[in-house]
Amino acid sequence: MLLKKFTLKDLIYISLLAAIATITKIPLKMASKLFASTFGLPGGIINGMYYMFWLIAAYGIVGKRGTGILFCIIQAGLSIYIFSMPSIKVITFIPPGLAVDLLNVIINCKKDTKVFMALGGAVANVAGTLTMSILVMKVPLIGLIMASMIASISGGIGGYCAYIVVKNLKIYQLQS
Repeated sequence: MLLKKFTLKDLIYISLLAAIATITKIPLKMASKLFASTFGLPGGIINGMYYMFWLIAAYGIVGKRGTGILFCIIQAGLSIYIFSMPSIKVITFIPPGLAVDLLNVIINCKKDTKVFMALGGAVANVAGTLTMSILVMKVPLIGLIMASMIASISGGIGGYCAYIVVKNLKIYQLQS
C-alpha cells in the first residue's frame, strides 16, 4: 500500500540516498569521534548532522508521505546485511523516519522549505537519540534531556544543510 504512492524514480532516489548514508556511517563515525573529542564534544553531534542530512534530503527530493519510514527501513535492512548489526540497534533506525512522517502529517506544507527541513532534521534526530538512549544505553532522565537538546540542534543543522543541497539541485535542474 505504501509503495503504490511512489514512482520508480522516487524509489531509486530513496534507495540511493539510504545506501550512501548507510555505507558512509562507519568511516564517518570514527572520524567524527576523533574530531569531536579534540574539542571535548560528543561524537554524536557531528553524526546527527550527517545522518539527518540524508534522511531530510530524501524527503526534500521525493516530498511524499512515507519517504522517511521507507528510507529508514532500507537503511536498517542494509545495516543488517552489510554490517551484521544486532537487531536491537537496527530498531533505532526506524523512529527518525516515523518522526519525519508524523511531522509531515502535523505540518502539511511543502517538504522542501527551510523550516520543514530544519525542523524535520531536529525532530528526527531527537527521535533517534531518545530511542538509542533508552533502548541501548539506558540513559537517566537528565541525560535524556541534555542529549535531546544537543540532538535537536545538530539534526536541525543537518536538515538545513539538506535544504541548501536540495534547493541547489532544483535550481540547476539536476532533480525534478
